[in-house]
Amino acid sequence: MRTSRFASIITTAASALIVLTSVTATPVDARVEPEPPKVVVAGDIQNRNHEIAHNPERNEYFAVWEDFGTVAGEIYGQRLAADGSPLDAPIKIAAQGHNDDGNLLQQSFMPPKVAYNAATNQYLVVFGRDASGADDIEDRRFAVVLGRLVSDMGALVGGEVPLNPPLGTAQTGLAGACYPRYPDVVADPNTGGYVLAYTKIFYGNPVRGTCDGLENEVTTTVQALSGSLGRGTRVDVLTNSEEGTPIPALGHNPVTNQIMVTRSFTELRAGANRDGRRFEAQILTSALTPVGSILTVDVDPVDPIYSGPVMRAIPVGDPATGNWFVASTTRFAGTIWTNLLDRNGASLRTGTRSDSGVMQSVDAVGDGTFVFSTNRGDIFHVRADGSEIHQTAPFSGQIYETPSVAIGADGTGVAVGAKGADTVAVGFSVVAPGILTLPPARLLETRSGSGVSTVDGEALGDGPVPGGQVKVLQVAGRGGVPADAEAVNLNVSAAQASGVGFITVYPCDADQPTASNLNYTSSGAASAAAFATLSAAGTVCLYTSASAHLIVDVNGFVPDGGSVSPLVPARLLDSRPTGETIDGVSQRLGRVGANSTTTLKVTGRGGVTSDADAVVVNATAIKPSTGAFLTVYPCDQDQPSASSLNAAAGSIVNNLVVAKVSAAGTICVFSSAATDLVVDVAAFVPAGGGLLSIVPARLLETRAGLDTVDGQSATTSPVGAMSRTSLRVAGRGGVSEDATGAVLNVAAIRPDTGGFITAYPCDEDRPEASNVNFTAGSIVSNAVVVKLSASGDVCLYSTSGTDLAVDVVGYTVDA
Repeated sequence: MRTSRFASIITTAASALIVLTSVTATPVDARVEPEPPKVVVAGDIQNRNHEIAHNPERNEYFAVWEDFGTVAGEIYGQRLAADGSPLDAPIKIAAQGHNDDGNLLQQSFMPPKVAYNAATNQYLVVFGRDASGADDIEDRRFAVVLGRLVSDMGALVGGEVPLNPPLGTAQTGLAGACYPRYPDVVADPNTGGYVLAYTKIFYGNPVRGTCDGLENEVTTTVQALSGSLGRGTRVDVLTNSEEGTPIPALGHNPVTNQIMVTRSFTELRAGANRDGRRFEAQILTSALTPVGSILTVDVDPVDPIYSGPVMRAIPVGDPATGNWFVASTTRFAGTIWTNLLDRNGASLRTGTRSDSGVMQSVDAVGDGTFVFSTNRGDIFHVRADGSEIHQTAPFSGQIYETPSVAIGADGTGVAVGAKGADTVAVGFSVVAPGILTLPPARLLETRSGSGVSTVDGEALGDGPVPGGQVKVLQVAGRGGVPADAEAVNLNVSAAQASGVGFITVYPCDADQPTASNLNYTSSGAASAAAFATLSAAGTVCLYTSASAHLIVDVNGFVPDGGSVSPLVPARLLDSRPTGETIDGVSQRLGRVGANSTTTLKVTGRGGVTSDADAVVVNATAIKPSTGAFLTVYPCDQDQPSASSLNAAAGSIVNNLVVAKVSAAGTICVFSSAATDLVVDVAAFVPAGGGLLSIVPARLLETRAGLDTVDGQSATTSPVGAMSRTSLRVAGRGGVSEDATGAVLNVAAIRPDTGGFITAYPCDEDRPEASNVNFTAGSIVSNAVVVKLSASGDVCLYSTSGTDLAVDVVGYTVDA
């Protein structure tokens, strides 16, 4: 349940946000932000086969790996803090084995796996010991799956425990014998124990002896274990006679409390047979009773490109939906596939391909998205449909072994792997998004008659709102806004006002603040962007000081848990003689002078935290002495050649501004003319948030004699009526090349006629919406958050001939 944080005006009412994502897009997309890698332990030759488990009780991790620097290898474990820092010293979990005569075996280990059990508050490390290379035939049968318990504080609990029963008496000369291999383990909260899986294989000729019922077959064995490692039910599943040694994998579904076991097909058949690019799966109850039949899943049913046989397919249950997300990796070509199955194992989509290396592990973030790691040292954050949200490479340099990754609390996680000879760990955060936008949708239209409507027929035709009254508007659950949204970006318009006045937008479960979002006169129409916190009921209240028709469009929202923190609007600056601020600071300062700069402290005031990266403010110029513009920027940067607001002499004009905060927690407001100033804060972006603010930079300027930040898109003539101007945004003015959306200030300067401007991605159709409404000869600007095209461009459509100026103040990498 969400809780509150605290077309016929002139044209279609202005829209502040244009389609940054579709209505059906995953609501919480993010990017991965890594910390610097930390050396856990220095290796002597090479550490490999890293695995990691998360302990939610302590928000810590336990990593295991094989130290290959010794003659035959040893297995170590290490507690890690939430940021990947090592806690205490590593412990030796398994050493080299000896035969019955006490002689050291030239053994190797099967890769270790680790699981945390909340019922016992312990970790279980499982591994296989294999001495098949020994000279003595008896010693060659020294192959067993072992378990070792470790306390939550990283101390060994008891000794090694054999987890598989004796497999038989088979001896096949030099050709091999009966082996358990490649164990995997998950904790089972339904029983308080564990579920173990391993491959059991019997091959060789001639056959002498027995092998647990096998006859030249390969099977995946699943074994129930108690919290103290007592053996329970054991079943053989997924048996066939293929050559090779398939690797099983286990996943637990926290919604259904069921287990999925998968295994790969190890051979890529010749010709049209594509068995090698499939995996098998079986869903089991905690009692290891099969649920449904064996599943066979094609990872690439349509892709003709050879990618090699599937080596490993790792399932993870999604706590958000109960679906199964399976990531598989190929043996040779470094291709990763992801598949999505429903709770019963039915395929929900075809496989999604990523040529990004060999995958070692996958984990669910908990919001319907997932992370996996690759042998190139990358961490990928992907949606359930397999599409990439973000990729990062925290392990710089050569990666010899694939890092393993686990998600912990609040979207943080740790990855552990090998860099050179060392074991290194890195903490990372899956950063929540800032603002996700929607196709513009009208939520309120108080006018009636032909041609006016709302998205769902609600809040329509109620007549003008009387002066001094409040209009309650339901927002959540309408126009694509989810029921648990925290805040919305609106475009608010006033039409046919009875006089000069203003509109204040605020959550209905808070007191009406001393703030304004839109200032209007009785002539024409006015519109402005408004960032509004939603009440617990998903509503906003609109107060109008004079009677007026109200029109409201929604263009975007902050999802529950998003990294833009909405606030009840609070006044931080009011220079007027009677002005009052939220805390009595920066009030009644008097009109600022022409070409003056006002320093405004924003952090620690009105709910803005001390570490905020940026603030979302509504800036107002009140009756400037001449035509004026304001520029808002961080005080520790040079004043940029950009504007945040344009106002005519004697007018009252406001605009929504995303402003980067200086290291001292201040923003600076430059005014080109003497004027009164009012600044209200509506939200802030916390450190590391998903909306990235930058120092404003001019990207487009059509007036002669003026320039842009890089000399591009600087012309000497206005745009024509009914024209479309393409503007490159990505890679300019501090905007990342991989930006998906941008926060712009778009200004129309002395247009020939009344009209509007619409900003939209150039690879999509122009929407029926507008961003800036203007009258002939005016200078009007408005805040716009717009999706970028795949090429990083935005298009600007103008109904009138006019000069244009466009400044960028921020961007997002959220999809």
